[in-house]
Amino acid sequence: SEGVGFIKYLSDNNVKIISVLEKIDTSTTSGRFFMNVLLSLNEMERDTIVERMNSGKIRKFENHERVSGSICYGYNKFENRLIVNKEESKIIHYIYKRYLELRKRGLTKTKSMRELRKSLKKKNYKYRDREFTSPTINYILSSSFYTGVMTHGNKTNKHKYDTIISSRLFNLVNRI
Repeated sequence: SEGVGFIKYLSDNNVKIISVLEKIDTSTTSGRFFMNVLLSLNEMERDTIVERMNSGKIRKFENHERVSGSICYGYNKFENRLIVNKEESKIIHYIYKRYLELRKRGLTKTKSMRELRKSLKKKNYKYRDREFTSPTINYILSSSFYTGVMTHGNKTNKHKYDTIISSRLFNLVNRI
């Protein structure tokens, strides 16, 4: 562990650690042993916490609940669940439909994105009080969460929240 390596580094450089409170002196064999035991217990405790957190995330994922991370644009958290934000969901629908319309007219992805940003600005649509950026729009267009599908690691699962976009519209936009 990092702690053991650090203690060895200090010891190799003739630095002694003396803890008056715990009565540990790393200049003695028993002091070094006791320090290693404490560091090992600390590492085991950290690993146990990580294991429990991962186990909790997997359990939530299997129960069709959002695991972690920031809340998707288009949703609000209310009493420990996600509800659709009506205004933002209208904007998401507009983004999908307008992007699809621009791509069907033969515009490149770059030009479609530029035109879409102009359209959003003209309608005064905002992304959390800021103007929409291309990366934000790309994220919205590629997020299957809006169709009811979530991912955790390399696994996918349906979530239990209301959807904003149909799978058909999502597939049309992401197939182009």
